[in-house]
Amino acid sequence: MSLHILLVEDESTDRIIFESAQKHVAPDLKYSMAADGKDALDMLNDGLAADIILVDIRMPRLDGKSLIKHIRATEKIAAKPVIVMSTSDNPTEVRECYLNGANAYFVKPAGFDAYCQMLRRLLNFWNHTEMPSG
Repeated sequence: MSLHILLVEDESTDRIIFESAQKHVAPDLKYSMAADGKDALDMLNDGLAADIILVDIRMPRLDGKSLIKHIRATEKIAAKPVIVMSTSDNPTEVRECYLNGANAYFVKPAGFDAYCQMLRRLLNFWNHTEMPSG
């Protein structure tokens, strides 16, 4: 299965790390990027065929928690897996994300090797998981 990931991340450094890890771990992986939740929601509502949405929490215009709520409230995209990647390991934030409908929550890894390992695990899991259609 060839996955298409939508990375929703406002920090350019984190976007660069994702791209570098993607090239190292899964060079054929398709991905799109949005700089904040508003751009991501627009892309999804315009028909972007992302299989998985990786979301940062703290972003301008529309933050990650609000984006998850919007995704879950929009029928045509409500079933898409949403995975939060944040620097925060605050239990209250983690709980809020799951209550809003996140499928998983990762603390962003420190360093390139750890990021590659996290991406490998994530892709291995989702490549062996039945995905919702549409």
